[in-house]
Amino acid sequence: MRDNYHGNFTTPAFDYLALSHDATGYTIDLRDYDSCLFILHVGTVQNANANHYFIMSLFAGNLSDMSDEVIVTASNGLLGENLVLDSESYAQSTATLGYVGGKRYLRMKAIEQVITGTAQVHLSAVALLDHGALQPLNTVGLI
Repeated sequence: MRDNYHGNFTTPAFDYLALSHDATGYTIDLRDYDSCLFILHVGTVQNANANHYFIMSLFAGNLSDMSDEVIVTASNGLLGENLVLDSESYAQSTATLGYVGGKRYLRMKAIEQVITGTAQVHLSAVALLDHGALQPLNTVGLI
């Protein structure tokens, strides 16, 4: 069975929240999957500019407590670019970050960069796991 419904599995990555400081999303277990795509929905963006903004980055590790985490870059599995929320023009938009590295666990973090100001961003994200070792991944409705 080759279709997106049965070939992908989704899980929360970031609950809908207001970023007003650094924040960490859920740790995603990539066992049995070869890739992960984070899909972000940015709601409102207030006062974000070059003096106060957020960077959405991925971190990966092999330990479930993420004590060995490293930032994900193009050289170790990042697909796309970190999302820099430095303008109100990001309001009501979507963005994606992908991962194809070899680490077992993965999570997204919002890193606040402050020179001056009080920026705030509302967003949420889901992780789409793909290329599972066992398929179908989503078995709802199968006989």
